[in-house]
Amino acid sequence: MNQEALNAFTEVVQAMPKAELHCHLDGSLRPATLLDLSHAQGVAMPSQFTTASAVGVWMRVDDAHNLEEYLARFEITLAVMQDAASLERIAHELILDASLDGVRYIEVRFCPTLNTRGGMSLDDVVSAVVRGMVRGERETGTVGRVIICALRRRWRWPNWQSRSRGAAWWPLIWLAVSWVTRRMCTHSLLTLRAPTIWL
Repeated sequence: MNQEALNAFTEVVQAMPKAELHCHLDGSLRPATLLDLSHAQGVAMPSQFTTASAVGVWMRVDDAHNLEEYLARFEITLAVMQDAASLERIAHELILDASLDGVRYIEVRFCPTLNTRGGMSLDDVVSAVVRGMVRGERETGTVGRVIICALRRRWRWPNWQSRSRGAAWWPLIWLAVSWVTRRMCTHSLLTLRAPTIWL
């Protein structure tokens, strides 16, 4: 396929209405936004982060030998995702960018506990993300929904017969339940031993 045909094909695919059902919030920052937020917050970034295009090249992981190496890049993005204004901006831009790709419905997943290092509550984290997504939806028509995740490396799988043994999970579960009533969320318990649970 020559470049002209490839460009024409890309335009057709881009214009098609699509649904994106597995999008990670912390993997969806614009490179320029990552640079901007890191400068504004005084967050140290790798030395090769001199331009937005350099950030984009670095954030594309083609050289990871295992999942741990791949996920290490997320620590860079998470470093600037610890306040409400940044989370709202990132979520808003994600919806805008998805719309430009022809996405009409998107499910955005993230683990809110990873965004509490700056002292935000779990509910404040989700509220900020939802505000950004709702603003983007109003501007573009692209519908966004949130999936709240709990990561297996941070909690033990709960014994559902005993609330105390699974106590670390309950705040996330109740958070997801409270947001389900607002038609924004489901809940995903990511483990090796159990299927995803949808609320």
